[in-house]
Amino acid sequence: MLPYRAKSLKRRFLLPFFLSIIVVSLFSYNLYSNKDVDYFKQYASYVGGGSIPISESVIPNEDSQPQVETRNSNDDNNNNNDGNFDDNANKLVNQEDVRANQNENNVNSPDERNDQSDTNSNSNSDSDDLVRPIRQNYIKKQFTSPHSSFKRIEYYRKEEIPVSQKTVLILVNIGQKAAYGRDRTFSDFMDTLSTLYETPYKGLVLSIGFLSNIDSEFQTVHKYFEDNVGSILQNVPFISRISLYSNSDLEVDGGFTRQQRQKDEFQRFRRRLIAKNRNFLVNSALQDEQYILFLDADIVRFEKPDKIIPTFIQSEKDILVPRIVKGGLLDFDKNSWRGERTKPTETQLELFNAGKYDDAKYVPKDVESNMFHFQNFVAEDKYKRLRRYFSYNTELDSVGGAVLFTKSIVFRLGAIFPTSYIVGTTWDRTEGYDGIETEGLCYLAKPLGFRCWGFPNIVAYHAER
Repeated sequence: MLPYRAKSLKRRFLLPFFLSIIVVSLFSYNLYSNKDVDYFKQYASYVGGGSIPISESVIPNEDSQPQVETRNSNDDNNNNNDGNFDDNANKLVNQEDVRANQNENNVNSPDERNDQSDTNSNSNSDSDDLVRPIRQNYIKKQFTSPHSSFKRIEYYRKEEIPVSQKTVLILVNIGQKAAYGRDRTFSDFMDTLSTLYETPYKGLVLSIGFLSNIDSEFQTVHKYFEDNVGSILQNVPFISRISLYSNSDLEVDGGFTRQQRQKDEFQRFRRRLIAKNRNFLVNSALQDEQYILFLDADIVRFEKPDKIIPTFIQSEKDILVPRIVKGGLLDFDKNSWRGERTKPTETQLELFNAGKYDDAKYVPKDVESNMFHFQNFVAEDKYKRLRRYFSYNTELDSVGGAVLFTKSIVFRLGAIFPTSYIVGTTWDRTEGYDGIETEGLCYLAKPLGFRCWGFPNIVAYHAER
């Protein structure tokens, strides 16, 4: 038993101690229930996994892409240029008339996007501050192979970018002298390229890759990004990385000059070189991106550039091309077509079997009576009603490469740009008579379940040399 004085001290000190604990607990409970706790919860969610590095993102499910512009595969007969065109065109025009405003709304104009951005920033400013990138800095990585001429320089955005359902890899193959067109430089090309993404797209993340196998031009491109990459990443917060590649071992030109490159007898060598470079660039640069946009370095401008990438994505097509204009030619890239091509004679095939391709003197040509090019679309009256629909598309058998947009899964499943004429090959005949480079891409993609499409109302302009 404690003496009376000890009991008195116990009552005097212990009772206030327990009462203070109760008061502190009640105060903490009230503080936690305060609305400010939402801020801490949101911040904790952001830091603990609200975003992941783009290099670790998973390729989104393509089935989840927005369905905006869908068309019946029978809208254009693949083997007959006329067929049931009028009925199908009427059906298409009626569908487009009903959905024209809807399609335009889905591809938001810059003003609409700015209005939405302003509204969101005013109503959720505290929330936006949590997910906005902190500072636009980057990490530079370099690699030079000790065994070949391969070089790689990469600029990665240092901070994390929120996960997006729309990741696009833009690939540019820079050729030899005057690659950008007469009196144009790499800086001019970057001005053209930037028009495709100068208007922010909600949920879009871009990566850009360049291949230049000429050392002097590679150094020019390298210096450009050394001087400008910081401001580019600062001004365009949805660019994830910029990569530069070079491999002079690929530059075996077969002995032809720039003046000879359009001649029939040099097409097999010229396009083999282009195909090798395209394949090398895809295999070097592709990471987790869902789409790939190929651009030639001598593209100088686009019509409605802010709508091109969103329209291509929303179409949900596998492989697609716009129309290319060069000077007075309203359809410059003749590798985009649908229809029938010529075939070699038996004598020419025998020469192929003997490996005497030059002696065969065969070059694939169009069968004019059964051939569709974009030139038909812009010149013939039966297509007149369809020229006002920006996202109108028609199926093709072959595509060009000046501007080419594809789902990356096409290449992941095994399609390539064939480095030889793949149509007409046998075990004994190592090279056929048609289907090289971009023309062979569709040929390989079809057995994999992919199809090629043309968008003749989307226009890019080629440099006039």
